[in-house]
Amino acid sequence: VKAGGHHTCALDSSGKLICWGRNSAGQTSILPAVLEHGSVVDFDLGQQHTCAVMEDGKLFCWGENAMGQATVPSTALSWRRVSAGAAHTCSILEDRTALCWGDNAYLQASPPAGKMWIKMSSGFFHSCGIEVGGAALCWGGKGYDENQVDVPGGSSLKWSDVCAGRSHSCGVLLNGTLLCWGGNEWGQSSPPRRDGWQQVSCGTAHTCGVALDGSISCWGSTTDNRLLVSPRADLRWSRVSASSEHSCGLLVSGAISCWGAPRDSKLAV
Repeated sequence: VKAGGHHTCALDSSGKLICWGRNSAGQTSILPAVLEHGSVVDFDLGQQHTCAVMEDGKLFCWGENAMGQATVPSTALSWRRVSAGAAHTCSILEDRTALCWGDNAYLQASPPAGKMWIKMSSGFFHSCGIEVGGAALCWGGKGYDENQVDVPGGSSLKWSDVCAGRSHSCGVLLNGTLLCWGGNEWGQSSPPRRDGWQQVSCGTAHTCGVALDGSISCWGSTTDNRLLVSPRADLRWSRVSASSEHSCGLLVSGAISCWGAPRDSKLAV
């Protein structure tokens, strides 16, 4: 499950993509080609656009396209992963090189050349990725707030996860340590203490993470109940996705839960 600006999408057990919430730019209106093309293997949501990678390597994007964020560079390429930012998109090709398109005013769509990638995260004004080998890099933020691209430890640390928000970034090291850097005006870069983490997701002004024991935590802005995760301590989570006004999590059981601002029916799982 992924949380977008004002919409939410999830994959069912057959690989079918389902979306709900605001549809002002067509971001929840899944393209017929996606519905007809087979199983979705990766997908992501921006502020008002959605992208999906199919099992045959095709990539489709739809929704808001004012900055070209939903215009896939070429239909002849084969893709592995996709990450949709506020108004730009980055994707990893089959050969593990990367392409980004859309808004590049802060150089957020200009990934370092000559790298091979295993994971990417597109934020508002910057992007981050993990190279083959485990090093993390961030780029963009030029003229906005460049602290969020200063990855701690340089290339000496090895990462399993990374995320780019609006003014901050976070990542999980291979040893389970969670680090955040950049803006912290809402406390979004101050994670709680846990014995270890497995995954992290950066929203606009808040962050959520799943600990190694399957518990979930959110920190940062309390506006719109963005941090109001289920209080049940017995629940175990596998993934979480934080966005502008809401977050969604996937339970180990396969159930989905969303919390935050109820506007636009984006919480209506």
